[in-house]
Amino acid sequence: VFEQPTLTGDWGGARTRLEDQVIQLGGDEIGEVLGNPEGGARQGWVGEGRFEVFTNLDLGKLLDWHGALFHANAYQIHGAGLTSHYLGNLVTVSNIESRPGARLFDLWVQQSLLDDALSLRAGQLAADDEFFVSQYAPLFINSTFGWPAILGINLPDGGPAYPVARPGARARVALSPRLTVTAGLFSGDPVSDESGFDFHMNGD
Repeated sequence: VFEQPTLTGDWGGARTRLEDQVIQLGGDEIGEVLGNPEGGARQGWVGEGRFEVFTNLDLGKLLDWHGALFHANAYQIHGAGLTSHYLGNLVTVSNIESRPGARLFDLWVQQSLLDDALSLRAGQLAADDEFFVSQYAPLFINSTFGWPAILGINLPDGGPAYPVARPGARARVALSPRLTVTAGLFSGDPVSDESGFDFHMNGD
């Protein structure tokens, strides 16, 4: 098992056949145990986890839509959060903590143009996929290394970031091999559906 490139293997050759058609399917599980032995509102220990499934489709090979990519992923969040059960602080201790449940996250189409110098993406996006978060942040458990606290506390419903993505669009332009400019526009609707399937942008 530990020598396989993927945990579940090649599914009897099905995974390879799908990837030959440029259909990528995958999933992962993050699990953690955290405790508050002293201080805070109460003392205790929790176990929590996040199961993710995702797919990437190369629409160029599937539909002859050159330069287009489709991506979707969903989470099943389970367990009890240390912040919500024992601490009560504004910023969660864990970067996966959220209310338990299953939800759609990203759902977008990306179009690459000008030999990939220009990339346009639209759909349900999360700003913390590409903005504000250091590429080294996943090395740390504490959520303050992820989506900045000042945004999570002050933006409507925490902003367009985990665990709820929002309707939006983004453009990325490579001005040179060392300089890339990226801009995004996201819904500021203060009302969000925790299932991830509510795409309204007017508060209803």
